[in-house]
Amino acid sequence: MNIDKIITEVIPSTDMRDYLIAHSAKLSQFQIADMILGAELPLTRKSEIMEVLAKNEKGIAAKSENHISFAEHAENLHHAVEELTLKPGELFLLSGYYRDEKDGDCVLFETIPFLDCEKAVQYIQSEYEPNGREAADNLPCWYVLEKWVKEDNEHFTETTDWLISANGKICYVYNRHEYHMEYWINPDLNLPVPYRAGDIVRVDCRPFAMPKNVLIVDTGDNTDCCSLQALYLKENGKYALGALKHGPLFKNRRVYPCISPLYRIQKLSSEETEAEFEFRIISEFLNGNSKKGTALEQYIYENCDKKEYQINFESIVNDFITKYQKKAD
Repeated sequence: MNIDKIITEVIPSTDMRDYLIAHSAKLSQFQIADMILGAELPLTRKSEIMEVLAKNEKGIAAKSENHISFAEHAENLHHAVEELTLKPGELFLLSGYYRDEKDGDCVLFETIPFLDCEKAVQYIQSEYEPNGREAADNLPCWYVLEKWVKEDNEHFTETTDWLISANGKICYVYNRHEYHMEYWINPDLNLPVPYRAGDIVRVDCRPFAMPKNVLIVDTGDNTDCCSLQALYLKENGKYALGALKHGPLFKNRRVYPCISPLYRIQKLSSEETEAEFEFRIISEFLNGNSKKGTALEQYIYENCDKKEYQINFESIVNDFITKYQKKAD
């Protein structure tokens, strides 16, 4: 399995997929591993991919002292799957969550004990899949399967959590004593992107956050995790700027847990942005010009409300764009 096939399997966005395949030789071992681990793939499949990569590890990239090898990832993921089989004195608690659309908080709506992982998955599927697999994929809810182990003092200790989507896929795991957060959901995936200043894109982080249109203002050097700056509309009608790769673009703040916006990000066509009147004005001004994007980013940070870090559309147009165009003339 080559890197191009892996990218095709783990990245749903055609924009990102095509761009990363064209630049796959520049991806580091860490970026490849991060991309796989953060994807909505079952843990079993992630383990299989890591095992294949481990055989050609030296040919892909030199191992960094600070990063885990593909072989180690494969072993840890395999162990995480094995842990789904309970031993005497262990039990599961299945907790269901959804995102409150008003304030963005996670809301617990049910907790059910199980003694078998398969039974827990079957319960989830029986609840949602009758409405269709596509509906289950897009439902704004998810489950966490907690493993509790009985200690000598008769108390139970939580050791491992698995995150399960409404379609029953077990994609992420967190072990409090071993590999910690490496295999939990990661909203901060850092990959290069194909976008330019002025592009209007849709970010879709379901089930953890509903789709949202944002405007790319600046891409910087296209390597730093904070270089991809995006303008987004807040519920009060004002605009804010944020690092898209860190996902602060939902419900006026960063939400967690959340999948990385890079997996499903997609540039919108002119027909798809007809209703985005204000975005289109700014987009037409930027028109792929990185210098304009950097200047707008600086203007917003210097002139926004320092308490809420937000700015009016009128200020952007009447103060920044108008003055910028006059200087250019």
